[in-house]
Amino acid sequence: ARGVGRPASQGVPAFVADPSWSGGKMNVYPKDAWFSYQASVAPVDARYVEEQGSDGDTVVYLNMTCPLPEFEACSAKASDQLTSGSRFFLYDTVEALSEGEWWWDAEAKTMLVWPTSATFPDGDGDAVVVPTVEQVVWVKADNLVNGAPAADTDYVLNVTLENLRFSDSAYRRYGFQEGFNQWPEYPGFPDDGALRISGGVNTVVRGCTFRDLGGAGLVASNATSNLVVEQNSFLRLGQSAVMLIGNATSQVTGAEVTHNDIRHIGLIHGSAGGVVLSSASYVGVRHNFISNIARWGIHVRHFEAEGKGKSYSNVIEFNQVHNTGEQSNALGGISVIATYGTTDVVDTVIRYNCIKNVVGYGKLDERPYYSYGIFLDNEASGYTIHHNVIRDASFAAIKVHYGHDNTIYNNILMDSSYGPDEKSIGQFDTVGSPTHNTSGNEFYRNVLAWTDPVAYKMLQGETEKPYYDLIDNNLYYNAEVDIATWNNSHLTPEGTWTNWTASGYDSASIVGDPLFTNWTGGSACLASDSPAYHLDGFTEIPDVICACADPMGSKQLANA
Repeated sequence: ARGVGRPASQGVPAFVADPSWSGGKMNVYPKDAWFSYQASVAPVDARYVEEQGSDGDTVVYLNMTCPLPEFEACSAKASDQLTSGSRFFLYDTVEALSEGEWWWDAEAKTMLVWPTSATFPDGDGDAVVVPTVEQVVWVKADNLVNGAPAADTDYVLNVTLENLRFSDSAYRRYGFQEGFNQWPEYPGFPDDGALRISGGVNTVVRGCTFRDLGGAGLVASNATSNLVVEQNSFLRLGQSAVMLIGNATSQVTGAEVTHNDIRHIGLIHGSAGGVVLSSASYVGVRHNFISNIARWGIHVRHFEAEGKGKSYSNVIEFNQVHNTGEQSNALGGISVIATYGTTDVVDTVIRYNCIKNVVGYGKLDERPYYSYGIFLDNEASGYTIHHNVIRDASFAAIKVHYGHDNTIYNNILMDSSYGPDEKSIGQFDTVGSPTHNTSGNEFYRNVLAWTDPVAYKMLQGETEKPYYDLIDNNLYYNAEVDIATWNNSHLTPEGTWTNWTASGYDSASIVGDPLFTNWTGGSACLASDSPAYHLDGFTEIPDVICACADPMGSKQLANA
């Protein structure tokens, strides 16, 4: 929020100095910080309680009221609980204003501003907009039964939206995750789309700009099919950019999300991503630039329970995914998740993506924290992951969490595990258990390289038999220490490299410099004489991916 006008030297406005604290709202990241939510606050009694702190400031005590107690949304479970170190801020009350901010008094229809300069307003750049609608355009089918149009004649056919600008929409969701968009009565994920497509067939959204929205950009559901979302810009959104959602009867099938520029997403609700499938099948997510995201760059959910949505046969390729996990954690730059007890193999491919700077943010003192380049969570199974470049992820480049039948090959994993917590020190991580059917996984023809010798775990957890059928034909390198002679009992699940190879793993693998052309400059491209090409079957990763650059430039500024 911004406002300009009177210089600060003129003092605190009278409407801010009045300490009445009649109420307001609170945006909070609870203990686990997987999401954020908004709640109302009020003084602890009919007025307020205050006392003078040691620095002379007024201390005001407020009670928070959970907005959705019927969903146990603010329960004592760790994902919802407020504890010491939980992050929050107060807003939507005049008493909380700081210099340069404004407050809209909805009841009086008046905007109050604490300005910072002598002129206000000063052109369009100083405009303050009060949004009044959530959905600007709704492509809406008739006669829904179980979330889908009852007959073919009820679908909306052949709509094209092109070169439109969507901005300044409102939102109503509180931010909770409960329900994950499987049924409309559940509160999460937040899905207040400025553009909503319900039961559309052959819908095209091309060349549009979505910017400065309270909610999401585009939300598709209700058995929408053959959807194309291409060459659009999404900038500064409160929720996710593109959401394809629904259950077994209402999910999106057959969509292309391609060549979009997606930046600064999840500014209001932290459980947000660049592209979110919860759930959807036969979707291609290709050639997108995704950066500065509160949680995931790309997220796919697969549900096993009857009636819920299963996400099958998706392709995620040629995307640049940078700077994710800026406000939350338990994520991957590309993050997929199933449910415990999963027997399905989803037959999904993740290939030719550049993923870098996956941060993760927990409580106030936990950053970087609990994030991965690619995260296969909660028994996610049946993924083929190849020709990706992953660098600078806080906990590990890739994590397999109880999954089965995942094949991981021909990837370059660089400089992960920069988090300060010892749990984060690993380049590749597996949590395995026979109880969760961790089996049939393969890891081969990959390059693992890192510079920090303090990150002493190379292969972590249960990255071994019986959870993997194959671990071999890889290239390993640490720039500061010789892996082959490193007296490091934490290097692999079997200890040292000698112990590891003696146990039958990586017998055909190489320890040596992969010869990056510009490692310090951020490139993962390999020289033509790299020993990686001596790995049986290793093939080149295209420059557009291994360079991990921003190919889109300032497209959104040009579209402004």
